Formats: sequence, structure tokens, C-alpha cells
Amino acid sequence: MKKFWVVVLLFAMIFTLAPFFQEVYSKEYVGLVLDFWAEWCGPCHLLDPHMDAWRAQYGDIIKFTKIDVDDPLNLHLVERYDVTAIPRVIVLDSLGNVVADVTGFSDENVSTIEAALILLAAQVGEHPPLVTIDKPLPESKTGDEYLTIEGTVGDKIDALSSLTIILNSSKSFSLPPQMGHFSYTLGPLSEGLNTVTVEAVDEAGYVGRASVSFYKEATISFSDIPAQYFAEEAIKELVSRGIISGYEDGTFRPSNPVTREEFTKIIVKALNLSLVKPSGPSFQDVAPDRWSYQFIETAKSLNLMIGFPDNTFRPQTHLTNAQILTVICRQKGFIFSSTGQPSFADLPPQHWAFGYIETLKAKGFPLDCLISANKVFPDNDATRARVCVFVYEMIK
Repeated sequence: MKKFWVVVLLFAMIFTLAPFFQEVYSKEYVGLVLDFWAEWCGPCHLLDPHMDAWRAQYGDIIKFTKIDVDDPLNLHLVERYDVTAIPRVIVLDSLGNVVADVTGFSDENVSTIEAALILLAAQVGEHPPLVTIDKPLPESKTGDEYLTIEGTVGDKIDALSSLTIILNSSKSFSLPPQMGHFSYTLGPLSEGLNTVTVEAVDEAGYVGRASVSFYKEATISFSDIPAQYFAEEAIKELVSRGIISGYEDGTFRPSNPVTREEFTKIIVKALNLSLVKPSGPSFQDVAPDRWSYQFIETAKSLNLMIGFPDNTFRPQTHLTNAQILTVICRQKGFIFSSTGQPSFADLPPQHWAFGYIETLKAKGFPLDCLISANKVFPDNDATRARVCVFVYEMIK
């Protein structure tokens, strides 16, 4: 009987795949987008609005296909493209050649996918101008108040109607609307994260854009964070980016435990998410006037953090190392790759977080700050210092 169902599954896969590959290589489309995702994957949900916008703009000429990695019928594609983390987006041209291949959610990856789509769309009819930013590099740092941005607007069109640089969605700078290389010095920059978007509009009204995010460094020191402290770099980096802060007395209190609402704020800010404004509260213990309300509602809307069956969030409950690492593993989009053999003396296979922590170890995620005497202390409270290290490694 088991053999019978294996044969049935194989035939189902064949008949399901035939139309798919027919569309992949048909000349009906100038390209194909393979979007590997899963319902549990937080970064996949962050990418979804961009995918929806691209599908609406290019869906007539480029085929968009969402591929659930948890569906057995998609196993052949997961293996064929060696998908070990999601979201994974592969953009193919009409001949099956790879135009772009990115893993994870970031501004840089969004720009890479968008540039690939514009290149494919350029093969037919009218299309948006292709904008690229060469400097600064994504995630780079500067200590200056002003920064020069450089790039190109390259295409087959004759002229632009406008070329605009936007800093942090609040300041706009107009450049001469011309094709080719552009360079402009803008500022003053804000401490922490800065985002620059270049928009080029052609005479037909098509808009091409590219964005880059970088950081302005600030001088940061805390009286209880000594030089060479294991979490010093991570703490300063997250404070510089405005993801976490110290206390008014000049301390950071690295050994303090982290609550569910504190960690939710950290994750939302680390992913640079826009806060949602729901019509009403989702949890009975998180009222709209609570300081963490919008952070919690934002995290819930994207499946980054969830509540409990009794409709509570328990915002002041401490999070354990296992809970933090589980969220990190899901945000990295890692697909389980554990061998089933325990690596740590205090993390047996029956522990609920075994697969998540073993997967992080297998993927090379640094757990050194947690490990001692071959133990990973999954059920201990997570400290502010270790949370900084884990989140910093997550967004690097």
C-alpha cells in the first residue's frame, strides 16, 4: 500500500509540473520569478508587499510563482535550486538563465530583484528607466554629516522628465533630468539608519527607482560595558541604529533579562518596519495606550511574534534563550537541517526548540556567547547583552 501511494505522488508531481515548466520556458513571458516562501517565515511576509507591487506592475509580461517549501509537491524545486533558507527569490529570463538570485529580506535584495525585473521588462514595449546606485554601499557606515551618492540612469529611452533624490522620506533634492551618471552630496544625515531613494521619471510617466540604506555612526559608551566585552560591538551597533538604548544613568545593564514586549520592539526596529495602527487591540492584556502596543500589533500582523491561546500576549514575561533563538531562526528563514543527533548536553531531541537551535548551529550562526561546557542553556532567561549579539548577527 505504501508503494502505491508513492507512485500516486510521483504521477501527481509529473502532471503538476508539466504546465509549470511549460510556462517557465514559454515565450509567453519575458521572464519568471520563483518566490520560495513558507507561512511561518517572517521575512517572507516582509517581502510580500514588494512582490504584490511587482506582480501588479509586471504580471502581464513576467510570470510570478510562489513556491511553498513545506508542500511535498514542491520538494523537487527546493532540491533543484538547493533552497536552504527563505525567502529565496530567483529571477529567470525566458531561456531559463538566472538574472537574479537572492536569499533573505533586505533593502539590497529588494533593489536587486527590482533591477532584474526592469531589465526583463526592457525587452518589451515601454518600461521604467533603470536606476542603479553605486555609492554608498548598502549597510555601510559614515561619520560625516553629508554624503555623496553616485549612480547611473541607463536605458534605451531618450530623455527623462525628472530625476529626484529622497533622503529618509522627508527631504527631496532635484537633479537635472538626464541619462547617465549622477552624483549629489546630501544631508545632514540622521544618527543611525538613513535611506536614500533615487527616482527617475521618463516622458511617458514610467517611474524607475532604487534605494540604499546606510548608517551614520554616533559616539556611544556605557559605564558598565568595558572594552573588549563580548557584546560590545553588537551593543554599540544596535544602539547606533536606534534598535535598542541604554538608561539615563549612562548604563546599559547587559545582564538584565528581556521581556516579550522589549524583544518585540527590538525585532520590529531591527527589521525597520513601519508601525501599523489597528482599529482595536489584538490581545486583552495589551491596551492601545501601552508603550509597546504598536510594536506588538506590527509584529503580530507579520507573524513575527504571536500570542497565547487565551488571547493574551503576556508582555512582561521574560523570554528564554530558546525562545529568542527560535525567533532568530525563523527570521533568518532557515529550513531545518538538523541530523537529529544532539550537539549540546542540555538540549535533547525531545526539547521543543531542538530543531531550531540545531539548525542555527548547522548553518554556522554564532552561538559562542551562550555555550559553556557543551551546554546552551535553552531555558535560561535571555539577557540584554546576548539578545544584542543574536539580533546583530541576524541583521548582518
